[in-house]
Amino acid sequence: MPNFLVEPRVKGNPIMQQMAEVIIAAFAEAPPSIPPSKVHRLQQATRKRSNAMDEGRSAKIQLPADAVFRGHHTVLLEMKIRAFFKELQLKKPAIDKLWELFKTGIVEQRELVKLRDTRDVKIGRDHPEHTNHSFLDIASVLETNQSLFAHNKMALWSGGYAVSEFAQSLGYTCLESSLIGAAMERGKWYRSDETLKALWNYLSYEFVCQAAQSDIHMFVRNFDKNSVMFRIELPKLLKLQQQHGMRFRILWHVLVGDTENAHELKSLDRAGKLVSGEAAKYLFFDSPESAEDAMRAYYDGLSDKEAKRIKNRELVLSSSVQPKYRRVA
Repeated sequence: MPNFLVEPRVKGNPIMQQMAEVIIAAFAEAPPSIPPSKVHRLQQATRKRSNAMDEGRSAKIQLPADAVFRGHHTVLLEMKIRAFFKELQLKKPAIDKLWELFKTGIVEQRELVKLRDTRDVKIGRDHPEHTNHSFLDIASVLETNQSLFAHNKMALWSGGYAVSEFAQSLGYTCLESSLIGAAMERGKWYRSDETLKALWNYLSYEFVCQAAQSDIHMFVRNFDKNSVMFRIELPKLLKLQQQHGMRFRILWHVLVGDTENAHELKSLDRAGKLVSGEAAKYLFFDSPESAEDAMRAYYDGLSDKEAKRIKNRELVLSSSVQPKYRRVA
């Protein structure tokens, strides 16, 4: 262990002690994986701060973003991200830039979460005053290099991941089945840092921007006006329709089923009747209002015994995109 880590001037200063602990953790938790260059950067920052204090002046040192992570998590996440972009044939300078954006994005998101928790403000892609600009840049870059490309059968969803799996089983491309989405899901990037889950909202916005190329299909199991679909995706789609003169349609598919197994979900027709199999591909509604009406017709037609078996029925019926339905069931 480097001698400067146990020097009195380090031990007596909380900030320097914290930096020292990061380096110690890096050595202890993942000695073969921590590149010497990263440890060297931390050492330099610590020494620079120490020397400035010795000279009786303050120094504003930008702590490397690695220092806010635990060593082994940082390395594992970096390995996954670099491997993914290397597969996409990106050059090293571009990969380096993207990795820096991921690091700063995580730091930004942590600060935004603190702000939300302490001041009760809304954060995210749809709140410009509290937006994660690094995540915004990542999404823009990924859209440009077609990591978010949706081919010609693009789908959005709401109501649980099983809905996404259902749409994918019918041949649609959801965000999770795009190149970047599949990598994030398969590699579980957010296990390294929970704040990466917020990146989905930024990716979703760019994913939706492709809608002008073809019709877009909306698969829903509930109509929650606070969901990403209705807060971010649908407003963007409606704006794109105006810009492109309605060249594409927004088509709605309604699913029901109190299950996380995509194969057990069923589609509804316009009368609120169950339909399954290939027929589900061709069942869609032209508006969220008519789609929600069909879903509610289905639930209203259930017997008391059937209704009691559906655990999330009250939750589904208490959320709505239509004012006439905004009541607790």
